[in-house]
Amino acid sequence: MTWETVIGLRIYVQFNPQSKIFSGTPTEFGTESDVYTCVEGKV
Repeated sequence: MTWETVIGLRIYVQFNPQSKIFSGTPTEFGTESDVYTCVEGKV
């Protein structure tokens, strides 16, 4: 029986942005739902 060594690496990153990733609308914790929404062009 032969064995193969496999080593994995997991990296977790947490960002604290001032705006959403695909739009310029702000992110603010504690506001009402859907207050900061943005529609930019067709998807």
